Amino acid sequence: MHILLLAVGAALVNNVILSQFLGLCPFLGVSKSVNTATGMGGAVIFVMTIASAVTSIVYYGILMTTRYQKERMKGKSKKESVAIAHRISMPSIITSGLSFFAATFGVTCYTQVDMIGSICELLSRGAIISVIVVLTVLPAMFLIFDPVICRTTAGYRVKKDKSKTVAEPTA
Repeated sequence: MHILLLAVGAALVNNVILSQFLGLCPFLGVSKSVNTATGMGGAVIFVMTIASAVTSIVYYGILMTTRYQKERMKGKSKKESVAIAHRISMPSIITSGLSFFAATFGVTCYTQVDMIGSICELLSRGAIISVIVVLTVLPAMFLIFDPVICRTTAGYRVKKDKSKTVAEPTA
C-alpha cells in the first residue's frame, strides 16, 4: 500500500516536471491574436482547475481509504471502520483543503492580473468542492463497495460472523 501511495504522490501531487510545465505554459505560448491568447488562457485555467481538483480528491481519498482498510484489518465492521476513518481523516482533510482555499482565494483578492485572479478563484472553488466530495461521498462509497474492497485488497479475507461481517488478515 505504501508503494501505491508513493507512486500516486510522485505522479500527481509531487510531480516537479508537471508543475514546472504548467507554470511555464502561459509564458511560452506568446500569441499576436486575441482569440488565440484567450483560448490558450482558457485551456490553462481548465487544466489547472481540473488537475488541482483531481489531485486533491485522490490525495484525500487515499488518506481516508488507508485508514478504512486498517480498521477493517483490525476486525471492525464496515460501519465502524467508516466512522473511524471519517473521524480521524476529517481534520487533516479540512485543514489541507481550507489552507489551499485560503492561499488561492487570497491571491484572487490581491492580484491585479485578471487571468491569475480567475485561475486562483477556480482553484479555491475546487479545493472546497474536493473537501465536500471526499467527506460526504467517499464514506458512502465505502459502505456500498465494501464487499468489492474486501475481495480485491491483498492481505485480507472476509470472515462471516453471525452478527456481522468482519475482515480478517491473512497470514
